[in-house]
Amino acid sequence: VGAADESAVRFFLWVFLWGIAAFTAVSTSRHDARGVVRGVAVLFFFVECFLLSPIVGVVGNSRKTSIHLVNKVPEVRNMKFYHSQNEELRMEVVYELGRKVQSIDLNDAQAVRKAAPFALLTHQPLAAELPENVLSQVDTIRIGVFDDNPLPRHNDHYKPEFINQVSIIKNKQ
Repeated sequence: VGAADESAVRFFLWVFLWGIAAFTAVSTSRHDARGVVRGVAVLFFFVECFLLSPIVGVVGNSRKTSIHLVNKVPEVRNMKFYHSQNEELRMEVVYELGRKVQSIDLNDAQAVRKAAPFALLTHQPLAAELPENVLSQVDTIRIGVFDDNPLPRHNDHYKPEFINQVSIIKNKQ
């Protein structure tokens, strides 16, 4: 759509909105309840059809990749899920995942080996979460990074606790 077409559309929308506002104002001054209801109904219809979809991109997180998508990965379908006992796990993430997520001490190599194979939720890359002595005893497969923040990155309420990396932890063969 060219710049001239966009300007014409904006002008039309501006005139239409002011026309509806004037109609509603006149109906109000004449105490015409039906006119007021019609004006408000047309205004709501107009807002819903033309203004809500552009607003969603501003308010919502367009880069959201829900952790719910991990359920479609065949490798983790029947695995237990764990998270580090040293990290906060948001209930919203557990709800989106739709599974029980248990805590585990990632510094305890024996506990990690005993629980394997499992899917691990971390906020940081595995190299930063698992100590070298544990990493040397397990194989890891990165599944992906999931961002369940309802708001975009530039928003002040964007929280890193909603970003989770999912990896499979298996004992070395």
